[in-house]
Amino acid sequence: MSLRTDMALFRQFLRNEVLQGARGGYADPVFSRYRALARAGDLDEAQAREYAELFNRIHSRWRWRQATAQVLARRQAVP
Repeated sequence: MSLRTDMALFRQFLRNEVLQGARGGYADPVFSRYRALARAGDLDEAQAREYAELFNRIHSRWRWRQATAQVLARRQAVP
C-alpha cells in the first residue's frame, strides 16, 4: 500500500471518528480533546503543538490497529 493510500485511509478514519463522537457512552479522551481543539479555530502555539501531538498519537494508534488486523488476517489464511 502506498503512503498516499495509507494517509487517505487514515484521514477517512479520523474524519469518521471526529464526526461520530462517543460510542456506547464512552468518549475517548484523546479524540475528545482533538475534537475540541479542531473546533476551537484559532490556536495559540501551545494548543497547536498539543493538536499536532494528538494527531500523531491517533495516527500511531491507527497504524497499530492496521498492523494487528493484517497479522490476524495472515494467521487465519494459513491452513
